[in-house]
Amino acid sequence: MSSQHATEGSEVEVAVANGDVEVEGWRVRKAGSRYWASVSITPLWQDSGAARLWGFATLVHDDTERRRADRERLRLEMLEARGESRAKASET
Repeated sequence: MSSQHATEGSEVEVAVANGDVEVEGWRVRKAGSRYWASVSITPLWQDSGAARLWGFATLVHDDTERRRADRERLRLEMLEARGESRAKASET
């Protein structure tokens, strides 16, 4: 299974060419709220002698909370690194 970045609208073409595609980005729920999603699209082939495209399997996972936690962790790491560099500067 390959993973390649695709732009909006080209995910299906990339999935057909490479066997699958995985993308992340903002999506909008039917209710209108936004969420950060990881999306995996895999073409489904019908094997009747010659492979024929039958459809696509699409998995969408809401990663909003994971993304928020990752960003918070990075923010805290940056604050900690600044604090350590300030502490070293004040020691000298």
